[in-house]
Amino acid sequence: MDIPALQENGELPPGEHSATVDDVEAVFGSSTGRRKLLMRGLRAAIADFELSGVRTLWINGSFTTDKNEPNDIDGCWEYTSDIDIKRLDPVFLGPRKAMKKNMDWISLYLTLPKRKAAFRFLSFSRLIEKVNRRALLLSG
Repeated sequence: MDIPALQENGELPPGEHSATVDDVEAVFGSSTGRRKLLMRGLRAAIADFELSGVRTLWINGSFTTDKNEPNDIDGCWEYTSDIDIKRLDPVFLGPRKAMKKNMDWISLYLTLPKRKAAFRFLSFSRLIEKVNRRALLLSG
């Protein structure tokens, strides 16, 4: 699963692109101190999601661009009936400010499985105004 090359504007090409956490770290999470900090937060979030049974997570925003100092990581996770909400850190069920304060500026919101992933992500996240249907689907 290779992350596609960024376009001239420094963003992912339009579409939903699959990637492993290691792929994301190699491409987006290791070049600056800020990116390393965000990556640590993302890995911590993913570990919590795995314990709770969350299997689908999309990320995008400035973290998935060539910006040297991204603001944060935006994304959403998919709720399914086999997720144990009681094991999920409540920060992922709360307001944006609390999430950013507690998770090193990681904004990962709940979404429901109804439509194609990239469209669901766009309709769900108000943080991303100009994303042109770009998202990374994290897996294994």
